[in-house]
Amino acid sequence: MKYLGTVFLRLFKRDAINNGLIIIVITFALLIPSIFISQYLTAQNNIVRYTELIVLDSNALVIRTNNPSEDEKKLISNTITSETITETYYRKIRIHTPIVLHKNGFLVERNLYTISDNFNYLFQRTPLVEGEWVSDKFEAVIGHSLLLNDNIQTGDVLYVGAQMIRVVGVFDIPTMNDSILFSEYSVENYTMWSITYFVSNADYFNDSIFSEALSIDIITIADFYSNLFDRLSTGWNASIILASIALMYGIIKSVNECVNFR
Repeated sequence: MKYLGTVFLRLFKRDAINNGLIIIVITFALLIPSIFISQYLTAQNNIVRYTELIVLDSNALVIRTNNPSEDEKKLISNTITSETITETYYRKIRIHTPIVLHKNGFLVERNLYTISDNFNYLFQRTPLVEGEWVSDKFEAVIGHSLLLNDNIQTGDVLYVGAQMIRVVGVFDIPTMNDSILFSEYSVENYTMWSITYFVSNADYFNDSIFSEALSIDIITIADFYSNLFDRLSTGWNASIILASIALMYGIIKSVNECVNFR
């Protein structure tokens, strides 16, 4: 071991820049896979927790649309109602508002969702880690990361646009812990980014009723989980390839240096 250390120091002193580059390349090659292995395992763990939390069965459908037009909003609103879909459904709408203000300052890069009154029944056990669920249109629940990172506490007041909303609980829902959820009756005049419906049982469901809306996506709950996992673990393949190339380059350069040293 002492001999190897001596050889390494002599190699490094002979061409510090070149050998420093080799060290950086090999370090990069080992670090990048470690990051994405961690990301992959985190995504897998989140999906397992998500599927254990949600009560929907294998016949459930997820209906969603991104950046819907005014006509599509009307079509969705008129189509998915208690009269047209007899099965239970749960709705969340991602919105964009110009200002979200807390006593500690403005909140940025946080996801805002309005939710249907029955949204908490989507979960087979409570996702709350403290407080209670939304029961009033001027109440909200926040993701656990907002408690940790933004120091938002139960009982605090948020201003969403011009509307004052009180935080009544903190939840732990994988993939949503940077989000604020409040009643769909809370805020008016917002920009709608996406709508997601979870329909509990869709054996009878006919997606032709949405044929007029080109941006509507109707998928099974299994595909929803699969797509969510793919999104959470994205970048895996390309990063492994780049890291492998960097590692091979570092090994080849190291071997050549050892050969030339002799």
